[in-house]
Amino acid sequence: MFRYANILSALQKAEGFKDKPYICPKGAKTIGWGFNITSNGYPSWLQGRNFNTRPLSEQEGLILLKSGVEEAEKQVRNLLTSPVYDALSLPRQDAVIEMCFNVGVGSMSGFVNTIKALSDKDYTLAATEMLDSQWATSELRGLVERAKRLSKQIRTGLIQRV
Repeated sequence: MFRYANILSALQKAEGFKDKPYICPKGAKTIGWGFNITSNGYPSWLQGRNFNTRPLSEQEGLILLKSGVEEAEKQVRNLLTSPVYDALSLPRQDAVIEMCFNVGVGSMSGFVNTIKALSDKDYTLAATEMLDSQWATSELRGLVERAKRLSKQIRTGLIQRV
């Protein structure tokens, strides 16, 4: 099974697929299942494409999603440091990867208390701190639901399905 199967499934359900670029609620140009073009740019194989005449296929969207998740893992591993990241169970790793994919590493770096609690292996506090944020109190219901689901995953160490 592909290492990121749970994350990909969750993101596909939470994000929904768009075959043309759109502006997400946070103001970023996005395509597919939440792939942030503003932050990541188009990969070379999509540069210059007219999406009105040749929309993104779901297969291409999955390639973008996988690359975005892989990049989010690299970023979160650097942010938490490898020893802290490696000490997390796979469901907790999945939660922080999905969180980073969703909010971006810049915003995630602002979760100082969450990061400290993860470093201390205090998962109850880390979950509480995740919910004490603009992300978790957004006017966007989908973000709030995701924050609650991922904080519960951090707290329990169990995959929480969308």
